[in-house]
Amino acid sequence: MSLVLQSLLPYPNSCQGTSPHQQGWDTKMAMLSFCGIDVSKDRLDVVVLPEGWFFSVSNDTAGWAELVARLRPLTVSAIGLEPSGGYERGIIRALLAAGLSVRRINPNKLRQFARARGVLAKNDRLDARLIAEYVAIMPTRVVQRDAAVERLAEIVTMRRQLCDEHVAVENQAAHLEDAMLRRLSKRRQTRLEADIRLLDKRLAEMVAANVALAQRYGLHAHRPVARTREDDPQTDRRPRRSRTL
Repeated sequence: MSLVLQSLLPYPNSCQGTSPHQQGWDTKMAMLSFCGIDVSKDRLDVVVLPEGWFFSVSNDTAGWAELVARLRPLTVSAIGLEPSGGYERGIIRALLAAGLSVRRINPNKLRQFARARGVLAKNDRLDARLIAEYVAIMPTRVVQRDAAVERLAEIVTMRRQLCDEHVAVENQAAHLEDAMLRRLSKRRQTRLEADIRLLDKRLAEMVAANVALAQRYGLHAHRPVARTREDDPQTDRRPRRSRTL
């Protein structure tokens, strides 16, 4: 068994030997390939296991076509990638259009997986390899393309960016002393708040117009929210600064 396959199997040096089930899994792993992609704005770093391939392509139409062409000759069981602020949407569409199986990996679960494997270093190549190992070992859900959900995600991403910008402008305004700069900052805050309200209205319209989204929203809207100690003033025992009169 190759070193690459050994790294994907639990207890590769165990003296107990392999069961018939494990032997069958070894054969299955030898026949299948698993791909991990680290997504950035301009580049895709790719690792394919157990072949041990590593290469990079541009995160654009030409790069997507090159990646698909390289993966087609292989029996790729799963392709994993992390959400990356929307930069992953194009490659996901290209891979799904090519009939390849794509998994979107939860970043928190991937970090837990890395800690469990003792991976502390972090770079694009290691991240891609870690994602490939994750989809080879862990159960994952296949991405199903849904145009309505993709449009919804795009608006949610934009809304999050506007909210982050609003917080930054608000924090900056607290330190401004010049009257003109304060007026300009207030104008920016007002504009950002108007844009956020506009996106909220658009999100509500999209959810109301789609039965599946409306049902999903209804389930989430009526789910009870767990309160934390910080949310409950009765249990908040943090020291408070006394005011000087």
